[in-house]
Amino acid sequence: MGDLSDIDITHNIMAAAQQVSITDANGAYQQPDHLDFSWAPPLYERNINEGRPVRIVCVGAGFSGLCAAVHFKDHLTNFELQIYERGDDVGGVWNQNRYPGVACDVPSHSYQLSFCEKTDWSAYYAPGSEIHGYLSTVAERYNLRQYIKLQHTVTHTRWDEERGKWFVTVTNAAGESHEDECDFVLFATGLLSKPIWPDNIPGRASFKGTMVHSGDWKAAKLPEDPAFWADKRVGVIGMGASGVQIVPTLQKKALSVTNFGRSKLWISGGWGSKMFEKLHKYKKDRGTNYFFTDEDIAAFKSEEAYRKFRCEIEEDLGSTHELSFRGHPLQAVFADKFTETMRDKLARKPEIAAAILPDFPVGCKRLSPGPGYLEALCEDNCGLVTDKIESFTPRGIRTADGTEHELDIIVCATGFDVTFIPAFPIIGRGGINIQELWAKESRTYLGMFAPEMPNAFNVLTTQAAAGSGSLLVVLEQQCAYITKMIGKCQRDGYRSFAPRRKAVDDFLKYTDAYFGRTVLTSSCRSWYKNGETGEATIRAIWPGSGSHAFMALQHPRWEDFEWETIKEHEHSMSWLGNGCAPYIDGAGVHLAMRGFYRPQTHYIY
Repeated sequence: MGDLSDIDITHNIMAAAQQVSITDANGAYQQPDHLDFSWAPPLYERNINEGRPVRIVCVGAGFSGLCAAVHFKDHLTNFELQIYERGDDVGGVWNQNRYPGVACDVPSHSYQLSFCEKTDWSAYYAPGSEIHGYLSTVAERYNLRQYIKLQHTVTHTRWDEERGKWFVTVTNAAGESHEDECDFVLFATGLLSKPIWPDNIPGRASFKGTMVHSGDWKAAKLPEDPAFWADKRVGVIGMGASGVQIVPTLQKKALSVTNFGRSKLWISGGWGSKMFEKLHKYKKDRGTNYFFTDEDIAAFKSEEAYRKFRCEIEEDLGSTHELSFRGHPLQAVFADKFTETMRDKLARKPEIAAAILPDFPVGCKRLSPGPGYLEALCEDNCGLVTDKIESFTPRGIRTADGTEHELDIIVCATGFDVTFIPAFPIIGRGGINIQELWAKESRTYLGMFAPEMPNAFNVLTTQAAAGSGSLLVVLEQQCAYITKMIGKCQRDGYRSFAPRRKAVDDFLKYTDAYFGRTVLTSSCRSWYKNGETGEATIRAIWPGSGSHAFMALQHPRWEDFEWETIKEHEHSMSWLGNGCAPYIDGAGVHLAMRGFYRPQTHYIY
């Protein structure tokens, strides 16, 4: 008799199992609900790796919330997920930010999730509307809208120590509130989600024209029609990442644009500039962006060609890390290069170059690609005012030199709250309000966990953004880390976890030591330092490169956490369950093991 195949053996086992099993009303095989083991020593009556049921609440449906949802779907079982999004659609900042010229200053092909790659981006630096469309595609492709409630704002969260649960208060668009109960809460509210208005300047309410914040442009409902802008005198307050995009866009549309700003900044080439130059190699007019041709997009259908293109971009993005170290020889090279380029572009108005060229090292604050910004400032209908703003007036803005600048529209490109103080109360262990605690200093382990916040995760908030490399690589690794933590709690019977205080203290000690050797703590004023200057504490970004963050988050260090078990898992071997695997009477285990060798769908764990 020849050897039986794996399938033959399985069929024989199943046939024998059916002979001793009960049948349903139609005579079909039905496995017994349970066997009576009351006479035997007790075991935890679950199959091994059969996770206990958990409920997860996520705040935010931008990149972070959507990415986490996909990871949960792929790698967790027996879970409920609810995502609350305050906006009217998914996309987070890319749904809210609709100001003229809004775009990503990182190459499009790097600014996407690894498991949902888009090869037909319209431009090297994608417009905001296309990024929003991409995130909508992610939500549709992975059927994520089933988990999302739009126009639902989280207003309060509270940890109940006795029950080991979070209670989340949510208000809908109609003003109705309810409380959601969950085992884990994920704060995916993003780095830049709370616009800061210039409340330190008096008279804002007196202005008779239109005033809008760049971070809430959608609410202002200003027309995009060029005819609307043709006779408008526009003032733009701020020279940050938003300001340097808005000014050149409106300069082409408006009657006049006046940029109010006192910052010094390095205007660099765009992120991923090597590939940008390569794409423009045969063009006389390089412009401020590169728009992919049909031939380019067709070429990216080749896996080999696309991978080569993408890897070159990633290598370029990561190459700037060493520039951040004090005393690095590249500092002088880049300072000379940027100075020469900026002076050349401002040749028509050299006084602007004198006003904005920095006296601090390259990399002390985030570099500003600012495509077209300097060129716009040199146009006749555009200019830069560096005098301090004294007040708003009914007709515009008065500066400290006594000049009143008459304006029809004022754009406040004044940035976002980067203190990372939550927008709503988070009452953690011991009744501690994280808002009050983090008003002094945000103290976390790996930028994701706080001792006062059991079973809570922060994604891409404090200490998460990398100063070099791909931001979304770090985001995905955080989501993978979170999934592993929840999976461990499910499998091993842990009710709650929180980082050990020593782990938090040691991580911050490492963080301070690392940044002490970088130019980020030199003389500039930066959002990395919450608007402070000099040797200020940095709690905004990851202490290392993007690749460093990716590797640091690859394998959770379970020993850096304190764990509390649920009652059923007090026995240290309870995770073994009842000796069964989660398949029908174990007959299919052998065949199922073959799946172990298949590549993971979205992420290699």
